[in-house]
Amino acid sequence: MLQVKLNATRCWKFVLAVIARFQGDHCTRHASALSFSTLLAFAPMVAIIFSMLSMFAATASLGEGMQDFIYRYLVPTAGDEVRQYLEQFASQVSALTAIGLLTFLLTALLLLFNIEESFNDIWRIKKGRTIAQRLTVYWAMVTLGPILMGASLSLSTYMLSTQIIQGSEWEAQTRSLGLRLLPFLIEVLAFLLLYSTMPNKRASWRAVAWGALVAALLFELSKRLFSLFILNFNNYEVIYGALATIPIFLIWIYLSWLVTLFGAEIIASLDEEPQLLDEEPEPLNEEPQPKEGLSLLKKGSERLLKVFQR
Repeated sequence: MLQVKLNATRCWKFVLAVIARFQGDHCTRHASALSFSTLLAFAPMVAIIFSMLSMFAATASLGEGMQDFIYRYLVPTAGDEVRQYLEQFASQVSALTAIGLLTFLLTALLLLFNIEESFNDIWRIKKGRTIAQRLTVYWAMVTLGPILMGASLSLSTYMLSTQIIQGSEWEAQTRSLGLRLLPFLIEVLAFLLLYSTMPNKRASWRAVAWGALVAALLFELSKRLFSLFILNFNNYEVIYGALATIPIFLIWIYLSWLVTLFGAEIIASLDEEPQLLDEEPEPLNEEPQPKEGLSLLKKGSERLLKVFQR
């Protein structure tokens, strides 16, 4: 029982330390800046990712599945509207000039640069990567990231569609559970890739795993709460009218970055305090030892005698 109390106390102190570090690093400001960069670069990033997938025959079929997954599970309440805007944008990309395409690419690179700088601030890293290293990392994030995500999504969908367990009832329950867990598993994979790649520091895999797991849990919780709020409090439509999708989408991006930065703070805190994962807590003496109690009683009586002598 004492060990459970000690572990609970350590976990609570760690949570408070992460929250204090989150506030001290001004993560709300970082989230605001990243939200603005994401709003500018979202359409270019999505267009680049899906165009990269369509370049390879093995991954060309993953693009449509990834789009459905992203708009359905990762963008709550406004997925259809956002998808419509992005499809209109993608249809006009071919009409851009060379300067337009360059600006198109620079906005995507600016987002990745801001993400790296925010993570470096959280990890207290003063020296960033060189230009060549940054281009290599950014290229890997834009190309390998979507391919891995699409492959895992395709594999998971295939496994859910395969009749592994006999019996219609068990099969239906298994597929239902798998479909519920699939977005969460994809989110964990995405956070793992982001936390292990973007900061200019190699964090321990155990810390990255914990941070990605907590971030994915908070992301799922945020989705449900945000969807509940939007469905029950729809006064924003009266104020914004047809433009209501824009503030909703912007608020959701901001909440997503808050969750992402909080997960990064967890990893950075675990990296600085590895004993939180490895070392066992030292038992606390709830009751004073006999010798210590006698010495305290002796000192107290001596001070009391001095007071009376005065």
